[in-house]
Amino acid sequence: MKKITTTLTAIILMIFLIMGCDKYHRDRYTGTWDFVITKYIHEYDDLGIFVKTEYDTIYSYTGKIKLGNYENNLIIQYSENDEIIVHVDNDGSFRTYSIPPDISVGGKFEDRKNIYFYLLFWNKLDSSGNYVNTGRYDTNGTKKGRR
Repeated sequence: MKKITTTLTAIILMIFLIMGCDKYHRDRYTGTWDFVITKYIHEYDDLGIFVKTEYDTIYSYTGKIKLGNYENNLIIQYSENDEIIVHVDNDGSFRTYSIPPDISVGGKFEDRKNIYFYLLFWNKLDSSGNYVNTGRYDTNGTKKGRR
């Protein structure tokens, strides 16, 4: 009887540990991060035909990643006045809910200490009435500290 009780207790503990690890996977990404943002501007003529792309590293910023209000959400503050709220999947990839419809975001935590994401701006109509991508911010981040 004692052997069965010990075995059942061990199984129950393992189940709780596995469930707990999955539930709190986003905690590993919280903390202080150094971000570098590169801005790309796409120029089009009056007909909406692509002309050229210019780019520049516009700034570096030490920001924060913190827990959001809902399960699997994180808040990424990547500049003094800008943040995005993302839904993080178990593999570290994410999508966002916190931006206007003319901006799209994609990205991924490469590991616990590195992140990459982009913002695409769709705010110019071409001659067919379709929105074209007029700019892109590529952001790379490195987590500060040991955690």
